[in-house]
Amino acid sequence: MSAQPAAMMCEQQRKSIYGYARELGMSTRSADGDDELHVLVAGITGKDSLKLLKYAEAEKVLAELKHRGRFGGAARPPAQTSRKRTDEGGRADNVSLRRKIYMLAQELGWSENQVNTFCYNQYGISRQEWMPPQLLSKVINAFDAMVDREKKTAAL
Repeated sequence: MSAQPAAMMCEQQRKSIYGYARELGMSTRSADGDDELHVLVAGITGKDSLKLLKYAEAEKVLAELKHRGRFGGAARPPAQTSRKRTDEGGRADNVSLRRKIYMLAQELGWSENQVNTFCYNQYGISRQEWMPPQLLSKVINAFDAMVDREKKTAAL
């Protein structure tokens, strides 16, 4: 007897993966396949396409999304609740850069949501803690320019 091939991911799993990713604010579409969801899938399974996932691999991705998410029956917390600062946790290779962004945002009077919205609008990544160091350096340069511009207009 030959071994049966593993079953492919079902449509419900695919929908759940995209749904959880959207709830987390992860980007799910990119022309080059380098969005946050596909990077996560590649990190877990080694595959760069959701279409190639087997049933068990899709379950692993779902488990990771649920672990990262704010799920367990509850939706996202209300915006007014205080959350952990984004310069703590997240990617370990960019902690100091995120701290710099946090300091500059305070100088500008920006909230965490405003910073994350800026990151999404400029670079397509919805949270600064998920950004690679190269993009965080660009965010720092932009914030430095804004702080300088505010200082110049205040001096006038």
